Amino acid sequence: MTVKETTYFEVGQQIKFYRVKEGIPKTSETYTLTHDVCLPGGCVLRGTLGYDPARVSFSVTDKEEEKMVTTNNLYFYNSRQEYSHMINFGVYVRAGILYEPKRILGVSHLLEHMFFRRLGTLSQKELYKKFNTLGTTFRGETYDDFIRWDIECLPNGYWNSFLILMQLFQDFEWSREEFESEKSVVIRQIERQYEIEFGEYARLYSNVGSRHELSRMGTLESVEKITLDDLYQWKNKVFSSNNVCCVLTGSFSEDDLNRTLNAAEQICLRKNKMPKCKEQLPKNFGMRSERDDIVLSAEEESSDISVVFDIDKNKFAEEEVVEVCRCMGLKNHSYLSEGLVEEKVLTDEVVCNYFSYEKYGQFQIEFSVLCEDVEKGLINFKNLIAEFKRKDYEKLLGQSDYYRHYTDGIPRELNFRIAKSEFVKEEKITEGKISDYQEIIQGVFQSANMSVCITCNSQRISKKSVCSMLERMRGDL
Repeated sequence: MTVKETTYFEVGQQIKFYRVKEGIPKTSETYTLTHDVCLPGGCVLRGTLGYDPARVSFSVTDKEEEKMVTTNNLYFYNSRQEYSHMINFGVYVRAGILYEPKRILGVSHLLEHMFFRRLGTLSQKELYKKFNTLGTTFRGETYDDFIRWDIECLPNGYWNSFLILMQLFQDFEWSREEFESEKSVVIRQIERQYEIEFGEYARLYSNVGSRHELSRMGTLESVEKITLDDLYQWKNKVFSSNNVCCVLTGSFSEDDLNRTLNAAEQICLRKNKMPKCKEQLPKNFGMRSERDDIVLSAEEESSDISVVFDIDKNKFAEEEVVEVCRCMGLKNHSYLSEGLVEEKVLTDEVVCNYFSYEKYGQFQIEFSVLCEDVEKGLINFKNLIAEFKRKDYEKLLGQSDYYRHYTDGIPRELNFRIAKSEFVKEEKITEGKISDYQEIIQGVFQSANMSVCITCNSQRISKKSVCSMLERMRGDL
C-alpha cells in the first residue's frame, strides 16, 4: 500500500495485506486495526502480524542503509527516506571520557564546543548567520565514547550547508581569545552541573567504579589545565582514519549522494593510533544489593525515584534487550506508563532511557510520587515488574513496532541509530547470547541487577522508613 498524502488509520478500520514469499502464491488477508496510526504521505506500508491476529503494526519501507569505506578510510553510511521533507548529515568521531587521558578529561566536550566558536574561516557570528540564511539547524553533542556534529535542513539548502560542515576537517587555528572564551563557557557549565538533574545524578551513581561515573564535561580541575596545544593534539588524534564516520539520511537525491561521496573522498585524515577505550564494569555490577541504593534528602513535597537495571551485553543480545525495554517504557503508552500513570494515577509521567555502553547496558526508569505515596509507588512498581515477567511477551511485541519505525522515520533519529549501531559499536557478536525475550525479561529484571536512587523530605518521611521499603521491594522482586 502506498500512501499518497498524510493518512490517518483509525481503530476499527480494515486493511488488506498481501503475503509474498518466494515459491508461494501471493495471498491476502484483511485485519482490523486496534489502534490509531498516522503516517506521512509518500511512504510505503507493509504489515507485520504479531501473535495477536487483531494487532497490526506498520513499518516504513526505505532503501536499506548502505555502508562504504572511502579510500581515505572514512566510514560512510546512507539511508534514503523518500517520504521525508528533510536531510540530516552527521559526522561522528570516536572520543570522549572513555578515551581521554585523566590529565585532560573533558577535552572532547571542549573540542565539540570550539567548532561553534569558529568553524574554519567562519567566526561564530558568521557561522550562525550562514546557517540561519540556509534554514539549517547545526548541533553538536558529546557522549562517553563519541562526539557528534550534524546539520538538518531542507533539500534545497543541503549542499551549501554540507560544504560549511566540511570545514570540521580543515586545518585552521582558533585564537587565544576564542579558546579562553569557550573554555570559560564550559567551566560555567561544570559549575552549574553541581545542581545536576536528579536523573543524571542517579545514572552517574549507578556507574560508580567505571569511567561512566565521570561527567562528559570533565572536572573543573582538568578543564582548567587544558591548553590550546592540548586541544590541537587531541583534534589531530581523533580526526584520523578509521575513527570517523559520516551518515546521510533523509530525502537526498542521487546527485546529493554522489557529490557528498566525492567530497568525502577528498577529506585528508591522519593515520593516528587512538588510545585504548578505558571501559570497565561498575562496582557490584550484576551483584547489586541494598548497599547500592541511596536515599537523598530533599525539601520538596514529592519524592523522585530512579531505578536502574544492569544489562550484561556478553550474556544478552542487545537488540532483543532494547525491544523489551521499549515495550516496558521507551515508547508512548508503554507498559509502565499505563500502570503507574493511567491505572494507578500515582505519577504524571514515567521517563525511561536505555544507555548502551561498550561492555554493558543500563535501563533507567524515573518517576515522582507524593511523599505520602512513596511506599504505594514502590509496591506498585514492584508488582508491575512481577506481572511483566509473567506476561506472554510475544503478545506485547507488536505494540512496540510502530514506535520503533516511527522514530526511524525521523532523519536525525535514524542518522544517530545507524552511527551508534554500525560505527560506534562495531562488535555484533550474537552467537551464544540469549535472544529469547522471555529469558531476557527473567534474567534482567531481578534485584541483583537493580540499583535505586530516591529523594525524600525527612519532615514527611524518614530515610530509615524508605530504606526499609527498598529492602522489602528487593526481597519480593
